[in-house]
Amino acid sequence: MTSKIANKLVQIVSVLLATAPTSFAQPSNKSVTEDIPAADQKKSKLYIHIEHEPLSNFDILCSVFDSKASFLKSPTLNLQLKQTPGEYSSCQFEVTRGKRYAVSVVIDENMNGQLDTNLLGIPSEAIGTSNNPTSRFGPPSYEESSFVIEDEEARITIRASKVF
Repeated sequence: MTSKIANKLVQIVSVLLATAPTSFAQPSNKSVTEDIPAADQKKSKLYIHIEHEPLSNFDILCSVFDSKASFLKSPTLNLQLKQTPGEYSSCQFEVTRGKRYAVSVVIDENMNGQLDTNLLGIPSEAIGTSNNPTSRFGPPSYEESSFVIEDEEARITIRASKVF
């Protein structure tokens, strides 16, 4: 009886070996980004200098956007920084070189972590975007505010001011 079981086992193992793939997937040390061209992986430091009215206690909300669809809606990168009294502030991000970005800043005077608006939806706190576009009606566009980072470091200045 045991020889019948042994023979059956040999048959099963033979069938399994005959139908098994000739190579098995091996664990890879390759990162997901290795499929991205090396030029797209280079990082740059983005330094943002912010000019604003002198204030004593406030936060800075810095946001980076990488598409027209996300601009002023859902930032790719976001920081909320406590500030010391003064009329200059700064923030910095690490971004991918060669990509187009736009930056917005809010001088959050009441430190509630959001842009406050009046009854008409007009911002009641100082705001600004990269390239400092002058918008007469409504917020600036992504095209007006965006720029491409080509070097290891990029430095921009944003003038934040109240709409009224």
